[in-house]
Amino acid sequence: MPHKIKVDLLREKYRLKEDKTRSFIFGRLFLIVVIVTATMGGAFSYRIGASGDTGGDNFPQLSLFSTVKSLVQSGNKELKGEEDNRINIMLLGNGGQGHDGPELTDTIIFSSIRPSDGKVGMLSIPRDLNVPIPGYGWRKINHINAFGQESDGKGPELASEVIGDVLDQKIHYYIKVDFSGFADLVDDLGGIDIYVDRAFTDERYPTEDFLTQTISFEQGEQYMDGKTALQYVRSRHGTNGESSDFARSRRQQKVLLAIKDK
Repeated sequence: MPHKIKVDLLREKYRLKEDKTRSFIFGRLFLIVVIVTATMGGAFSYRIGASGDTGGDNFPQLSLFSTVKSLVQSGNKELKGEEDNRINIMLLGNGGQGHDGPELTDTIIFSSIRPSDGKVGMLSIPRDLNVPIPGYGWRKINHINAFGQESDGKGPELASEVIGDVLDQKIHYYIKVDFSGFADLVDDLGGIDIYVDRAFTDERYPTEDFLTQTISFEQGEQYMDGKTALQYVRSRHGTNGESSDFARSRRQQKVLLAIKDK
């Protein structure tokens, strides 16, 4: 075999290997993005102190970032589902203390990563979907976490079990984020850039004192801080076709991808 052809074949071999490694690392990075988008169900607050070692990387000085960063850096730690080429994560979004129904998860997103090529799929589940909940009968899916928290403090575990059965998918990881944790994350990232597909106005957006206010978004590219991004994903009574759960789900997925890009 001529030397040049042999060298070219070797280069192609290592290029393919490098591409596969990049895809695999992207999958883990996306997992980190989703994990970071959380307060982990109150087990610890989003801001839990400064990290002493960032390794020179562009990670904020937060121990949360340093902890999850080890998922990428440690090659000998296999994630659940990795062996089967499918890592499933459930993201639960709840209001938190100071809001009506603080443990109702009005945002439920099932995410699945395929480590072999880094592909990520997201499925938003309607909060009003009726499902069978052990001990409670057929109830709205957004009540599962609240029932679990009230029973034994294990709302996300119960939600993972029930929703996993409904989807016929094993859920390997769950993340629970409340409104304040989400807004803090976006602010700590320095804000995000979002393209608003269509302008809308919501005259019934809730305030912290249980009243309402009017918010609006113009079509086009917009910079959003934490408070604005929260309004964008939480709005439920927008004009111009933005009042449905489907429209809200699309906005939520758009924000998750913007966080990944940032």
